[in-house]
Amino acid sequence: MSKDKKLGKGLNLLFGGKDDVPSDEVISVDRVNDGNEGSLKKQRLLELSLAQIYPNKEQPRKSFDEDAISKLAASIRTEGVVQPVLVRMKDNRYELISGERRWRAAQKAELKTIPAIVVDADENRSMQIALIENIQRQDLNPIEKAKAFLNIVNKTGCTQEELSERIGQDRSTLANFMRLLDLPVDIQEAVSRGTISMGHARTLLSVNGEKLQRELARKIEKEGISVRNLENIVKRLSRKSGKKTETSKDAGIAELEAKLTNFFGTKVTIETGRKRGRIVIDYYENRQLNDILAKLNIVV
Repeated sequence: MSKDKKLGKGLNLLFGGKDDVPSDEVISVDRVNDGNEGSLKKQRLLELSLAQIYPNKEQPRKSFDEDAISKLAASIRTEGVVQPVLVRMKDNRYELISGERRWRAAQKAELKTIPAIVVDADENRSMQIALIENIQRQDLNPIEKAKAFLNIVNKTGCTQEELSERIGQDRSTLANFMRLLDLPVDIQEAVSRGTISMGHARTLLSVNGEKLQRELARKIEKEGISVRNLENIVKRLSRKSGKKTETSKDAGIAELEAKLTNFFGTKVTIETGRKRGRIVIDYYENRQLNDILAKLNIVV
């Protein structure tokens, strides 16, 4: 199954439609109003005041290209808004589910209203739809994707495997993106900027120690070394230090890490030694810590 078809399937799992949604049919009036059992209910197509709409704080996309928005605004001035934005009613206003670029561009074009599909969707479904729509349009950088995946896992309590089925992405793909959040913040920012690629970042994850990770990251940005060259450098450093990288971890330990990661819904690392070891469970907010404690039957 191709990547686009999987994403189409992901939308159908949310809307309750069939399995053959074209990849470029992100969320149209017909798709939302398909009438199938399990789809979003009470859909309405309205012309809403821009002032009535506000952006979703859980929007996966955090950075917007102002030049691209200006170009879109110029198009909107002459052609209007071709595709409605998707919103839900919340606190007597309308929260954007998808279409923030169109909403921003419409404001820049000094429009007063914008066509909008109003749907009933809870917060979890809203996040999932926004994520799928952005993935389909390839609008998210790797760090935005990683944070969006983690946000859904944390807020819905689903496993990576369950999320992968919902959004039509392989579980291994989700895990690879979410592991990027184990990198130092400054390296994550470089990945967001595009000065360090996903391939570079995955190789840096196999390096022991943030200091060395940062040194190699600076080398990538300064010298433009390829992923293959970086891998060779890491191998040489590994042989020199006599330490194994994460990629050489025992298959049984790696499998157990994956199972624990799925169970807790967050990164779990097993560090082994000759006679002892430790298990490290990462968490990124207090709510996630409480969920971990609950799964361990620990009452605080």
